[in-house]
Amino acid sequence: MDSAKPIYKYLEKQNSQVVDLITYGQTLHRLRRTLKPVINQYIGNGWQLSKFSADELTLLINSAELANRLRYQSTNLLQEIRTLESCKVLNKINIKVRPDLTDKGEEKEPEGRSVLTPSSAGNQQLKSLADNIDDPALKASLQRLANRVCPED
Repeated sequence: MDSAKPIYKYLEKQNSQVVDLITYGQTLHRLRRTLKPVINQYIGNGWQLSKFSADELTLLINSAELANRLRYQSTNLLQEIRTLESCKVLNKINIKVRPDLTDKGEEKEPEGRSVLTPSSAGNQQLKSLADNIDDPALKASLQRLANRVCPED
């Protein structure tokens, strides 16, 4: 069941801006598939197609090094892209750096700290510390922490 087509046709009849956005997205997707083999030979997969107009193409690159390499090769790249049917009138390639892109063009998750595995010695220290505390709330908290670190069998 494909419900997207009837919605698209309905929006098209309404002359909606949503249709323009959908069409632009489809154009970018097709253009990315067309440009992928050409651009990948210069910088690999670390890029994303950002914007395309009649005479200008904007690429987002995930590292400054790759962006500089592509800028250095931009005249060759532009000539090669102009040979493609959909990009004959292209005059300029804008290259911008966006380091938080992955190879698929999605944003990266921030790297977290490595997970430390608690030891049974730490468990014993927390329990002995809890035994020597007079404050009942703090004592209960330390005991809960000790049981969380290494639950008793």
